[in-house]
Amino acid sequence: MPVPQELGQHYDVAPEDYWTDPNSEVTRDYFADQIAMYIRLSKRDPHACTALDIGAGVGNGMAALGRAGFEVCGLEPSPSFRRAAIERLGIPPSRLTLGSLENADFPPNSFDFISFSAVLEHLANPAEALRKTVIWLKPDGLMYVEVPSSAFLLSRLVRLFYRLIGANHVINTCPMHTPYHLYEFGLKSFEKHSPGAGYAVAFHEYYPCATNMARWLARPFNAVMKWTDTGMQLAVWLRKI
Repeated sequence: MPVPQELGQHYDVAPEDYWTDPNSEVTRDYFADQIAMYIRLSKRDPHACTALDIGAGVGNGMAALGRAGFEVCGLEPSPSFRRAAIERLGIPPSRLTLGSLENADFPPNSFDFISFSAVLEHLANPAEALRKTVIWLKPDGLMYVEVPSSAFLLSRLVRLFYRLIGANHVINTCPMHTPYHLYEFGLKSFEKHSPGAGYAVAFHEYYPCATNMARWLARPFNAVMKWTDTGMQLAVWLRKI
């Protein structure tokens, strides 16, 4: 599926603002769990499927999806990230659109799978973004959404500490440069939004994720977060209905 190379609005963020080494190799298991879950939930062969990676970044997700057999397209608002994807991973320019989701326009029922990871929390109107994106899915298609969890235990403890010492600080807007986090999400965010948006929650899970804690403290802390669903990230799989 050919895609436009540029859409109206975009902003530039340097890859090195996110990665110590943006030129590092893509590991063979990158995005493998998500691809395996797609196959499990969809019962479809990736070689017969189309995919869209929203917020394609430096192209790691597109490379992984293409390696798995998907016919993959991408959408990326940062010219620097798009350039890195093309130069570093050989992503075909015609497959990676430069532009924002708000200005993107793909035909309805175009994709079997849409990856929407680490994007929704940056958008001014996430509810409308989901409604728009679901239209691009084929009937019974799946969308993978990964967002910061509003139940993240460490964040809640740090906010409590700030309140107790009378400090006017928050940690919810990380990273501390554009694009900032505007929202956090819970599972109910998607369950309450889904009836009028054309999707149903097919599966969800919480990820503890790495922290800067000492290993001896991180292990029990991560175990608690996993047991109580209070990890840093929430991953939801949305099925078009």
